Amino acid sequence: MYKKLVTGCIISIVIFSYVCIYAETTDSLLIKLDENTYKLDQITIDLLNKEISFPAKFNMNRGLIETILVGPQGPLHETVLVTPVLPSYIQTALLMMGLECGQNMELGNYDIFPRGDSVLVFASWIDSTGREMIERVERFIWNVPERREMLQTHWIFLGSKIIGDQFMAELDQNIIRTYHDPFAIIHSPLITITDDTFYEANEKLIPPNGTKAQIIIKAFMK
Repeated sequence: MYKKLVTGCIISIVIFSYVCIYAETTDSLLIKLDENTYKLDQITIDLLNKEISFPAKFNMNRGLIETILVGPQGPLHETVLVTPVLPSYIQTALLMMGLECGQNMELGNYDIFPRGDSVLVFASWIDSTGREMIERVERFIWNVPERREMLQTHWIFLGSKIIGDQFMAELDQNIIRTYHDPFAIIHSPLITITDDTFYEANEKLIPPNGTKAQIIIKAFMK
């Protein structure tokens, strides 16, 4: 059986067709749970509500950040959250949800801002009292010059690129970025993406390092 996932932005129709045909087989990476819900590795894909969810953990609660979510080999010194889920699977799940890749920015060109389908991003966790918490990820980011939390915003689904045979988000491990990165899967649309000293982790809100979390990414319908 064909089990290798093609990881570029051309895969939306191919992968969705593959899911419909093979999702109920036991050796597939893609499992159909019900009419509208699929499992891809550790990602739950809810086609009806147009959202995906997958595990992560909090990585840092103070210091300058450029990234909200990375893989385990990513830049851990500048990210709030880290996930064991492969970036290629996350991109595939977003494509299956019906999103289309946007316009990637150009490497080194800070005059081009991301455009494309919008998503909202949340993280949930259990706090020290046993209470379930859920927040938009913007709340984990502290705006240093203005001394407040990051503005609430939608995020842009860029979709990472394949260069040669390399899926760039798998190489860099950057999944959700606040600072200019043409190869990230999801990117901030704000003008602050041109300044890598603009944001810090919000230590007032972020739980202790290692706290388990769940990432929820929802299509944003304007």
